[in-house]
Amino acid sequence: MNVLAHFHLAGADPDLQSGALLGDHVKGPLKGELPAGWETGIRLHRRIDALTDASPQVQTLLKQSDAEFRRYLGITPDVVFDHCLCAHWPLFSDSDLQSYSDQLFAQMLPHSEAWPEGAQRQLQRLHQHNVLVGLNDWQTVDAMIRGISRRLSKPAPLLASIGWARQHLPAIDQAFLELYPRLQSALAAEFDQLNTPQIAKDSAG
Repeated sequence: MNVLAHFHLAGADPDLQSGALLGDHVKGPLKGELPAGWETGIRLHRRIDALTDASPQVQTLLKQSDAEFRRYLGITPDVVFDHCLCAHWPLFSDSDLQSYSDQLFAQMLPHSEAWPEGAQRQLQRLHQHNVLVGLNDWQTVDAMIRGISRRLSKPAPLLASIGWARQHLPAIDQAFLELYPRLQSALAAEFDQLNTPQIAKDSAG
């Protein structure tokens, strides 16, 4: 899961939402050096990543991909899953996506001054470019994956995965619809302080 899903799965708690983004910037063991709520949010972020990577839905997608870029493909479904969450947003939230995004940034921006500089820059970019809403557009997905590829020593395989993802979007979308409600349920059971977002009404099991 990528930024939108991490924020959404963190619920309404500002500390958990902070950890949802800080999870991409804080590495290594957590030693109580950060506010407790942030560290819980970072643990939540890491657990989401672990459950997603190990899920049968993602494993099936990886098996269907080309071997040349399979090692990089763990990145691609994460970004595309945000695109799927945008498409199915009314299943998982009572507010429209733009209102959710506006409220999220209004809550987080004033409290981000104590974050690492890289996390502050990321939050500003997400806000200024309205990325959470823009992920509904495939061009934003394409641009985000290309941006990630520029940080890799060998970007070509990840770039090749964009075409694969576009071609297999129906299968990725179905995998998302199976996986996301299960993530919500699993996380609610594991994190007592998690105010679980709305679970899709048609997500039996």
